[in-house]
Amino acid sequence: MLRRFFYYAPLVVPLVMALLWLLPKAGAKIPARLVPANRTMAFLLASLLVGPWLLVNVILKEHSNRPRPNQIVQHAGKSEFRPWHRFDGACKTNCSFVSGEVATSAWLAAPASLLPPPWNLPAIGAAILFAAATGALRMAFGGHFMSDVIFAILFTLLVCQLMHALIMRGRRPQA
Repeated sequence: MLRRFFYYAPLVVPLVMALLWLLPKAGAKIPARLVPANRTMAFLLASLLVGPWLLVNVILKEHSNRPRPNQIVQHAGKSEFRPWHRFDGACKTNCSFVSGEVATSAWLAAPASLLPPPWNLPAIGAAILFAAATGALRMAFGGHFMSDVIFAILFTLLVCQLMHALIMRGRRPQA
């Protein structure tokens, strides 16, 4: 039950943002302050697609070849342990490095960064804590190593920062 929560909860934010953005275009009356700007939606979509989807799930997970903890010999599996930087393991698809669920949870820092001060920093911290909790659960069940979790958070935050710099062009939330 907890895994489902951590898996689906990060999807609520982009769905709500998309609805708030699309409904006025369909004629719904929504207060203007609740409707995300086009640039905001571009930033959120780009950071989600480039970070958790492309970098993590398409590139790293499918090419790292790192077996999951519950698949290695030391945990009664059949594969040899591979460190995070070695892409020569026995895993062929949906491998351990890096965690897709943690990356999606860490992506919540993107919408959190758009909140005005003083709310943005605590919200970013909460997003990182949520990602860490997601990772702790994945590690507890043998789905990921700690390095998978740490790098998922770092790569996602880096992509979010890059997309913010490219798309938002230094625009900061208003106080």
